[in-house]
Amino acid sequence: MEILDNQFAQEPGADGLQVTRNMKVNWLSTAKWAMFLTVITFIYLGFAVLAMFVVMPMMGTALAMSGQSELAGMIESAGAAFIIFALAVLGVMFMINLFHLRFSNGIQRAMQYDSQEAFESAWRNLRNYFRWNGIITIAIIAIYVIALIFLGSMAASRPDF
Repeated sequence: MEILDNQFAQEPGADGLQVTRNMKVNWLSTAKWAMFLTVITFIYLGFAVLAMFVVMPMMGTALAMSGQSELAGMIESAGAAFIIFALAVLGVMFMINLFHLRFSNGIQRAMQYDSQEAFESAWRNLRNYFRWNGIITIAIIAIYVIALIFLGSMAASRPDF
């Protein structure tokens, strides 16, 4: 990946990119919105973790108390696997969102201190944010396609269909 990153390296010169005041204003505005979305996402992730550890045991207890002990047993046995899977998903979401936070902080630092290094680091973090979102999106689409193929083959193999 470093080769691709260095492919677009450009030495500053008279014909190079000129940073205007409007560009800086737009970058700062973008950084503020990125920070807002990052904070909201971190809050959402916190509530999701809390809900996982509070709601799952409550569901099993409620089903057991209602007389549906068989369903409660299934939820309890699958509960640990579900919690581990959900924590992994939330962990990935946290790491992806961390790139967004680093972008926001980096742009603000770059504009405040006129730091080229902070500016480049901020954009690298934004690129990683979108790269990982793209990878996750491709993985989800692949899972949907595989599930549709599986369900289609299951439906086609039924004799009464």
